[in-house]
Amino acid sequence: MKPTKKIILLALAGCLAITSCKKGNNTILSATIMPTLTTTSITGITGTTAQSGGNITSDGGDAVTARGVCWYTTSGPAIVNSKTTDGAGIGAFTGAITGLRAGTTYYVRAYATNSAGSAYGNELSFTSSATQDVYVAGYENNGLKDVANLWKNGVAISLTNGSNNARAKSVYVSGTDVYVAGYENNGIKDVAKIWKNGVTYSLTNASNSGWANSVFVSGIDVYVAGWEEDGPSHTAKVWKNGVATSLIYGSISYTDASSVFVLGTDVYVAGWDNNISRWAAVIWKNGVATLLSTNTNYCYARSVFVSGPDVYVAGIENNGSGTYYVPKFWKNGLATYLNNVNNDDMANSIFVSGTDVYVSGGFRVWKNGVGSVLANGANYGDATSIFVYGTDVFVAGYEYNGTKTFAKVWKNGVATSLTNGSNNAVANSIFVK
Repeated sequence: MKPTKKIILLALAGCLAITSCKKGNNTILSATIMPTLTTTSITGITGTTAQSGGNITSDGGDAVTARGVCWYTTSGPAIVNSKTTDGAGIGAFTGAITGLRAGTTYYVRAYATNSAGSAYGNELSFTSSATQDVYVAGYENNGLKDVANLWKNGVAISLTNGSNNARAKSVYVSGTDVYVAGYENNGIKDVAKIWKNGVTYSLTNASNSGWANSVFVSGIDVYVAGWEEDGPSHTAKVWKNGVATSLIYGSISYTDASSVFVLGTDVYVAGWDNNISRWAAVIWKNGVATLLSTNTNYCYARSVFVSGPDVYVAGIENNGSGTYYVPKFWKNGLATYLNNVNNDDMANSIFVSGTDVYVSGGFRVWKNGVGSVLANGANYGDATSIFVYGTDVFVAGYEYNGTKTFAKVWKNGVATSLTNGSNNAVANSIFVK
């Protein structure tokens, strides 16, 4: 029997329906789901930091746009808690867990995000270290010469033998290695030096004077900021594993580098330049200079700290009359002036912990712009360096008692003397691990 037109139409409709269902099923089967991943083991645990990561084995059908680790003090950490951002895509990655409180248990999960949402790896936990090792770099006079010193938990280690003047300017601890930057006079010139676990290495030669002012370790690379005389010039330098790079801005006669900070592949150096017959605050990023001070007052950048995308620099600026200096800090080039009670208060050092910005100088510590006094004001001194460890704020510096200067450390405002006052001594830098 010959098929009717109605039967043919019904058959076509049925085919279309079947095709539609198949397409619909294919759509369901290929719909994006959340990624699949695991959390990798936790290593490098200190009182304030640790390291973990993850391995993303499937992107769920759509690109992973964000990944990292998240942590919290209760089970089930999520991206609304503390987290890192460690690139995109599938595969293995690592992340730095920071801002921890000493002696605290934390829970960690890796996360990965695609268009379907955020997925988490297995949960791990760890407890941050409860003990704190406090390292301080500075110097103490032996009655004739300044001796470069490293104090660990208040116990002094002499880095030089006292035959020539020497000063330790900066300390950084990486793993079990302790790096100290400074200088030692050779009888004629000051030689920029770095000590690794007490073993000395010269950064400059005996014919040119130089100082190493700051040290920072990133992975296997050791960065040092300072200066060296290059013939008639006084040039800011940054050394990477002992190899020097000159830093200049507008002047070829005088630049100085006071602080170095490394984040990823970016190297930040703070210092100043003798530009247009005045000192101008400068920051160099990967050797490219940016002027921080734009007025005609003398201005110095003394310390740099980088937190995520934000670059913080502490320094001082002359008040314009030449009578005293005003402490200040810059965040991404925008200046904030700090209250200057005593006149000539210094902004020597800056440290960022979470959303809090700490600056030390004079006999003061500023937290988010609010100052507090370290001493009673009967004596003068200076807070040269600041380090925040969990909830504890450590400051290094010195105090003059009317006769001698004492090297000191303040923990949450409570002072401990590193020296007995028989000879002058100064603490220049502090690192807590």
